[in-house]
Amino acid sequence: MNVESKLLVRYGIPGWYFVFSLFVISKIIGIDIVKISGISSDVLFSVVITVIGVPIGYILYQIYFLTTHKKNKNETPDWNVFVYKSVAHEDREYVNGRYAHMLRGIHEIGVLKVTFIISGFIIYIIYFLSEFYSSLVLYGFGGFNLVSLLLSIFKREFFIMLFFTLINLWLAHITKRNYKFKQSELEAYMSGIKKGKQLISLK
Repeated sequence: MNVESKLLVRYGIPGWYFVFSLFVISKIIGIDIVKISGISSDVLFSVVITVIGVPIGYILYQIYFLTTHKKNKNETPDWNVFVYKSVAHEDREYVNGRYAHMLRGIHEIGVLKVTFIISGFIIYIIYFLSEFYSSLVLYGFGGFNLVSLLLSIFKREFFIMLFFTLINLWLAHITKRNYKFKQSELEAYMSGIKKGKQLISLK
């Protein structure tokens, strides 16, 4: 798999899942995205959605990095200095390659966690905006009632979305556990290299 294909998959998966979540929301609240888009061909619409998913995935990656780097120190610069100073020249490519592969796996799981969380909660924003708009269409600003908006939580659509949110939070919980496991795995690898325990397996 070449670099372009790897980037497409890396950014595409979280982006496509997010787009899928929007489709679920639209079906629940009765909005026909295909009709609104004005694209007559289902194949062409699928291609457009596939393309849109990639930049959305890239944005989700930036959100993940922004939230993660605020909490965790980026150890890559210190690691690169250590490898340059302490690891034999012929072993550096393997050591850094393995490190990059494990770190990339952590980031891929981390961005999925962020995607599940955002997908689980954005549906409520869209749902209440839809209810707000419907209320304005029916009653106008003068007839808008906050109580009627709050009563929308008792509609069938709300409970369907609640179920969808719980699924996303469950998936986020699983990926969080896997994220921590991958982190501990990387830390063990780095510790082993620093202590020289894993250098014997480089050849």
